[in-house]
Amino acid sequence: MMKRPNFMCIGAPKCGTTTLYDILKQHPDVYVPSFKEPNFFNLDENYNKGFSWYLSEFFSAVNNESVIGDFTPTYFVTVHSPRRIFKELGGDLKLVLLLRNPVDRAYSQYLHAKRDLDDDLPFVEALEAENERVKQLTHVNPVLCNKLSYIQNSLYYSKLENWLKYFNIKNIKIIIFEEEFLTNREGMISDLFDFLEIPACDLKLDISSNVAAVTRFKFLKALLREKTFIHLLAQKHMPHEFRQLIKNKLMALTNKTKRAEVIDGKTKKEILNNYFIEDIEALEKLIARDLSVWK
Repeated sequence: MMKRPNFMCIGAPKCGTTTLYDILKQHPDVYVPSFKEPNFFNLDENYNKGFSWYLSEFFSAVNNESVIGDFTPTYFVTVHSPRRIFKELGGDLKLVLLLRNPVDRAYSQYLHAKRDLDDDLPFVEALEAENERVKQLTHVNPVLCNKLSYIQNSLYYSKLENWLKYFNIKNIKIIIFEEEFLTNREGMISDLFDFLEIPACDLKLDISSNVAAVTRFKFLKALLREKTFIHLLAQKHMPHEFRQLIKNKLMALTNKTKRAEVIDGKTKKEILNNYFIEDIEALEKLIARDLSVWK
């Protein structure tokens, strides 16, 4: 019988999941696919291929690793993901969830969308346009809809409530980005070892993956996004994981590293109060943690 995941890093998007993936995959007892985000339970086009396809596509190379993981941050913000995951993998699955200041997370997602030529509005205007754009894209282009859902993907309370319909809070390791991931990474990893029940191990921790970048070659990036004959040929003859690895490498070549843009303090506070403060306060009660670091 093929081995299956017994833990998942479910998100949230733009909260450090790629760096955590690059850290944990160094551990000899941890297996994660070479392509970070299988996107199986969130995307219908993948889920409809069946659970056996998912296992053979991403976990056929598992050997004696005791911890087998799937890092797909979009799972957290996709409403049907927890139900599907519970159905296929059961309620004992261990979940890791990273949460970041909701304004910073939304802005990071916006910069990513802007870099990938998915958005050309200024940030504040993009937030104001979100509801209308989401209505138009929900059933037409769910992937783009999610990319432009800056506010919705930062409303953690309702998302976590949805997960708690299927999974016990004790099975969810919640990591606060600013308090643990940034300032106490060694302690965070030690706690994760305990949570995943694997022995302590010296890992390279000073990793910074998925750093801020801007588009270097807009024409090439646009071409890579188009459904050309080459895309269709690759889709037919290459394994999904290998195809995605190549695409990601090529997309990365179209970017150049740039110091991350920041929002001025006044605008950040206004966005926080307009969109997120009530959600933060509800989340504090749900997880019994003080989140004043965000306020």
